Amino acid sequence: MPVPAVQATHGTYLDIFRAYLQKSLELVLESKGQATDNVQFTLDRYEVFKHVYPDDTKLATYDGIALTGAAVPAYGPSPWIPPLLEFVARVIKDYPKIKIFGICFGHQIVARALGGRCVVNEKGWEVGVHDVRLSSIGKELFNVNELRIQELHRAHVPITHLPPGFEIAGSTPTCANQGMILRYPDAGDKDKVGFENVHVLTLQGHPELNESIVSNIIDAKESNGRLDPSSAAEGRRRVSLQHDSVSVVGRVMWGILGVSRVDKSMDPLNNPTRVRVVETDLRTNVVAVG
Repeated sequence: MPVPAVQATHGTYLDIFRAYLQKSLELVLESKGQATDNVQFTLDRYEVFKHVYPDDTKLATYDGIALTGAAVPAYGPSPWIPPLLEFVARVIKDYPKIKIFGICFGHQIVARALGGRCVVNEKGWEVGVHDVRLSSIGKELFNVNELRIQELHRAHVPITHLPPGFEIAGSTPTCANQGMILRYPDAGDKDKVGFENVHVLTLQGHPELNESIVSNIIDAKESNGRLDPSSAAEGRRRVSLQHDSVSVVGRVMWGILGVSRVDKSMDPLNNPTRVRVVETDLRTNVVAVG
């Protein structure tokens, strides 16, 4: 569960992620002159830290799965992490039509599940809004040169230990791997990346977190000694900076899920695009969309 100050204002992590997806979806549809009821989605929760997962019948109904943040490190000894790694690897292999999203902890779990590594970053914490310098494929996908996003992490996936087939989306001076992209083998032109060609997208940052949420988490981490005063101060300085979480990242996530291709003339009563999101409790969070 979120820290008490966050939960009192923003609800559970399920509520936070729902609000983020809804806001992003509305922006996408408004930009296309479409009514928001053309696309519907619901959220379910799977508490994978309790070893609760969707079965194969349920998985077959999903269009995507997103693994979100967690209160434990992806490299840690928590007993539920190995089954989660197995689950992620199996879904990517056996359900190639399901789009995979990894956020922070989820980014690191995807890397580990497919042969990469996650370790403590010797350069220290990265907190607040940072400018991510995008790679060529990152620029092509996000349609910007830099991506501004909330960060809240100490662990990272070294670029020397990427899972096979993945490409770096962008980097910062503190963290060289700010996200990864895996395209389908038959994606075609390697210099172009369309939403439909993306199988897996991960981000080290937190597009779903806003200034208020990150500020409260900084306070909590500093008070319990997990975040040093210097990093906390730098995070507070950066937390209110402008970011692209909704306008850029949200648009791309919904585009990968196919919402960008919704026909403007669609009859929402007879042909709504239904998206179901499945989430865990964000101690390890799995979010599946389908």
